Amino acid sequence: MPKRDIDIYHFDQERPEWTERKHALVDRYFLPGAMKLQVIRREVALVDGYAGRNSYGGKIKGSTVIMVEAARKVIQQGSRATVYACEPNLGRFTALEDNLSKAIEEGILVTFNSTHAQKVEEIIRRIGPTPALVFLDPQSASELTIEGDIKSWANRAYTDVLGVFMGGDACRVCASAVKQGLGSDLMAASLGPNWEVAITEDGAFRVFFNAIANMKKFSGFYALRKQEPKKNAYGIFGLSDSAHGISLLSDAVAKDWGLLKDFDGHNQTPDMFAEDDLAEAFDKLVGMCLPIVRSNPGITSEILSIKIFETDRGSTMFGEYKTSDFTKALRKIRAESERKP
Repeated sequence: MPKRDIDIYHFDQERPEWTERKHALVDRYFLPGAMKLQVIRREVALVDGYAGRNSYGGKIKGSTVIMVEAARKVIQQGSRATVYACEPNLGRFTALEDNLSKAIEEGILVTFNSTHAQKVEEIIRRIGPTPALVFLDPQSASELTIEGDIKSWANRAYTDVLGVFMGGDACRVCASAVKQGLGSDLMAASLGPNWEVAITEDGAFRVFFNAIANMKKFSGFYALRKQEPKKNAYGIFGLSDSAHGISLLSDAVAKDWGLLKDFDGHNQTPDMFAEDDLAEAFDKLVGMCLPIVRSNPGITSEILSIKIFETDRGSTMFGEYKTSDFTKALRKIRAESERKP
């Protein structure tokens, strides 16, 4: 039986929920990131390491499409922008070039029928000192390697990296290898020498993030879960030279309602991988509200906390509260109270 076309099958026969969320996350991240970086030299490079065909369910859509649109907006601001896309599969590569032929003709998009690892050094030479945003979204956990795909960008100045780590896939491969008493060169390349610890989802996340966490000044890792039937666990990771780059990543992920927990590299501590659920976050917020409710009779910490959760779930997930978050919530509570008969 011939191998099915995963892209077409996935979108015609199964729910496209995970990929839709992933595309939304890339969209939230790349445009503001590109706008920020282009200020440095009035130019920016956008790199899609695992491009794919960029057509899903009969629509021309995908990460490369999103990058091209971001590049166009940068160009409209008077700066230069170029997108570089790698796709080794000939069928997907041909579809990619057909779907984005206009961008290629305009010189906005440069494509390579090759793996990202094979072309990364050439791309770096081509872009020279240009600031870069890089997206790494492999089709399997073993496709993304630390040395071949991540390290070159991590060692480069003015470069932000956004990537997808397939934690569910990685832990299954590692668990199978350990059970059979086999070595796994593939997973060692993707996770480092401690790959044998990655036999659970949390273990895979921990080992992978430990392997990349110190590659740049700022790093972040966020665990998401696919809502589709198999419910695989995915990790979204980011590396940046600036706090702003990681803040963009945090903001983009925070808007994803599938967020389970965060492994934020801003404050790396030995217990950073401890379970951190909404109940614990809510309890902390209630405590933070106490000084405010004491000077506002009739409003309890619980009521104020709930309103803040409803108003800005993104900030809630990351524990970043400003004075304005509390004052806005207070105003809403009072306005709702005045509207009641």
